[in-house]
Amino acid sequence: MQIETLDQLGDTYEHVYISPHLDDTPLSCGGAIAAQLAAGQHVLSITLCTAAPAPARPLSALAEEFHSQWQLTAAQAVSARLAEEREAMARLPGLDYWWAGRLDAIYRFPEAYNTRESLFNTPDPRDPQFSDLAELFSALRQRMPQATFYGPMGIGLHVDHLIAHTSLLSVFGNAVRFYEDLPYVAWPDTFDIRMAQLADAPRSAHAIAIDATLTQKIHAIHAYPSQLYELFGGAEAMEQQIAGYAASVAPTGAHYGERVWQLG
Repeated sequence: MQIETLDQLGDTYEHVYISPHLDDTPLSCGGAIAAQLAAGQHVLSITLCTAAPAPARPLSALAEEFHSQWQLTAAQAVSARLAEEREAMARLPGLDYWWAGRLDAIYRFPEAYNTRESLFNTPDPRDPQFSDLAELFSALRQRMPQATFYGPMGIGLHVDHLIAHTSLLSVFGNAVRFYEDLPYVAWPDTFDIRMAQLADAPRSAHAIAIDATLTQKIHAIHAYPSQLYELFGGAEAMEQQIAGYAASVAPTGAHYGERVWQLG
C-alpha cells in the first residue's frame, strides 16, 4: 500500500528500509523483505529521491545522458520511474511504501554533480540534502521508535547513497543496519574501497538466507525496465548477477543470501 503523507506513518512496522532511489530497496533487500512479509511482519520502504525537477530548469549533460540510457525523455523520466516503482512494490505483496519527495543529485545540485566521476565520489559539502535528511530521519525515528531501520552502506560511492548513510548513522548510531548496495557491490573493487573508508569503525555482518524468495526478488527487479541496461547490461544479465552475488554471500546452510552490516 502506498502511504501518501508522513502523518500516516505510525509505530506499526518492524522493519523500515531507506532507499535513495527508485529501485534500491528491491535491488539490495528484496529477498529479505519478501521473507519478512511472508512471516507476517510489517515492512515499510521509504524512497528518498522521487521528485521531478522543475520543467523550466535546464538539465545537465549528465542528466541528459542518463535519460538517453533509460530511453526516456526529460518529461517522462521521473513519472515513468515512479510507475516502475509502483509495479515493483506490487510484486512484494504487503509491502507499504512512501515517497519522500526529494530530488535526485543529478537534478538537485547539477552544478556539483555533472559528471559520472563527481556523482560517484565524495558528496559536495554544500549539498542541501545533508541537513534535510537528518531532519527527516529524526522525525521517522520519533514516529517509529520500535522499528529496525536499514540504509545503504554506500558501496559504489554514489553521493545519494553516501549522504543517506551519513545521515542515518548520525541519527541512529549503531542501531541502524546497512545493506550492501546492489549492483555496485558486485562490481570489481567497490566493496574493498568502501570498507577501506570505514576501516576505523567496528563492524559486524549478518547474512540472511533468501533461498525461498530469490525468484520473487528478481521478479520485482524486472519491474524497472528503464534501469536494467544501465545497471546490468540487460534483463538476462541482471538475473545472472543478482543470483551470482546472492550465492556469494549466502549464510551457512543456504544457497542464496543478502547481507547487512552494523557499525559501531
